[in-house]
Amino acid sequence: MDVDRLMKDLTIEQLESIQQDLETKMEGKRESLREMVGRRYRDVLEASSEVRNVCALADKLTVDIANTRVNYQSQHIRNGSKDEQRAGEHFLAVNYLISNIGSDDGEPLDDVVSLCMVEHLQKQLISNHASLMIHKIARVLTGRIVATRSELEEFNTSTLSDISRSDWAVNQLTAIAILQTKDISQLLDLYLEKRFEYIKHLIEDSATILSVVEEIKKTLSVVEELFVHGELQHSIQSVCNGQYKCELIREMCADQAYSFEKNN
Repeated sequence: MDVDRLMKDLTIEQLESIQQDLETKMEGKRESLREMVGRRYRDVLEASSEVRNVCALADKLTVDIANTRVNYQSQHIRNGSKDEQRAGEHFLAVNYLISNIGSDDGEPLDDVVSLCMVEHLQKQLISNHASLMIHKIARVLTGRIVATRSELEEFNTSTLSDISRSDWAVNQLTAIAILQTKDISQLLDLYLEKRFEYIKHLIEDSATILSVVEEIKKTLSVVEELFVHGELQHSIQSVCNGQYKCELIREMCADQAYSFEKNN
């Protein structure tokens, strides 16, 4: 708006009319703004109330789930015969472990040791219990256990090419050794094969010579520590001798739903 031109071309009455019109429009805008802020404030209050309600429901649900798990343990497992109680404990353990194997924050060796535990418990359920129902449920689990084993074998082998740290490599190669019963020479061949594939892809992707040389150095360092110095052999022996502490099994034993009292 050209103010100088308006002052020249319009009369005082016309200017006053324009001013009054502008003030009316501004007041209308202010009122609309106040109403909008008021509505938004009410929405925020309602949302805050809903959040508190959801939090309260979540807390109640947590308590209910905990009570349900404890009640199931105390009423269902402990009221049956000793054979049924033992089977119930085994089913709970199998379900817990098989549900947590392969989680994003898990270790390959933890997953494999837990799977071995699952397979051992399932064999006991099938062979050592007279109940037909226990046999049926145990056999239903077979497909899921076999699928989990296949998934672990595929994952550990396919991702080995990315492993260039000794601590990660010893963990994953030990898991492969136990899961696929490979000896040290076979594990060495497998690791070199996968690392060669990785370095070949780097070259095909036009990686710099320095990066390729760096990956070769990392590979040789892992080979020296694990296969020449015997770290991999020591790791495999520690698992076979029962010295390895599986974190997933430790967490299961610490969970309240799987902590079984000795006294009846």
